[in-house]
Amino acid sequence: MASKNALNGKAGMKFEKGNELYNEGRYDEALAEYDKVLAKEPGNILVLNMKGHALNKIGDFDNALTALDKALEQNPGNSSLLNNKGNALHRLGRFDEAIEYYKDAIKYCDKKLKKDNKNIEALNDKGLALHELGKFEGPEEDFKDAIELFDEILKIEPDNVEALENKGNSLAGLRNYKEALTEYDKALRLQPDNPELLSRKGLAIYNLSMQKWHKQEKDDLYHALLVQEEMEKAIEYYDKALEQNPKNLEVISNKIMALVHIPKRLHEVSQCYNEANRIAKKRTKNV
Repeated sequence: MASKNALNGKAGMKFEKGNELYNEGRYDEALAEYDKVLAKEPGNILVLNMKGHALNKIGDFDNALTALDKALEQNPGNSSLLNNKGNALHRLGRFDEAIEYYKDAIKYCDKKLKKDNKNIEALNDKGLALHELGKFEGPEEDFKDAIELFDEILKIEPDNVEALENKGNSLAGLRNYKEALTEYDKALRLQPDNPELLSRKGLAIYNLSMQKWHKQEKDDLYHALLVQEEMEKAIEYYDKALEQNPKNLEVISNKIMALVHIPKRLHEVSQCYNEANRIAKKRTKNV
């Protein structure tokens, strides 16, 4: 029996187009497609959830909550929606509320996993919720438990790009940046143009370089030059991500952090900052 939220015909095509744009990091364009579908089917949970994801990506967290609440009214036990709302609340600084939504997501995932311990969606959503809780509550166990769940998915589907990326993210949460890079590289071999993966790899290179720098007993020219080389590598991946989505403010911000470590490229910092400010102002006008 087809889901009541299944999309067919033109609506289905527009939704798929929106998802393709989302996966390419073109979130503003994806939102335009989702809104076209919602104009005809305003209560569709699948589309509302993806709209919430896209709004979170561009930093429009209040409107993300509006879309997600509309979906949760219809399906309060949807773990993906619960995680997504937790993410919006987290970014708004409403930490206690966010934690409760992540815990609710885990509760509903556990119910599904009791029926089928190989349910990939439930394994993934529980892993994502644990990863986010690890940011709040501090214990490494949350990140480690998340990694175990992503590993369970990879036993079933070794080429699951989302699981590889999520495992990399949790390894980065443990500050195991070298291991995180291994997972991102596996995923990039499968999807070499994935902007999210490119950005994640750039950030892992940046963090690994800073980690090595802080372990040095003293500052010296040799290690300063090594840091600059690593920052150039990080920027290379940020630029590849920005080729697909020049409006990604998070990637631009990360690029700025890398540029400040390269004296000969300091002039680019103000250029990136001005571009980010222009994009942010334009989005504010459109809200």
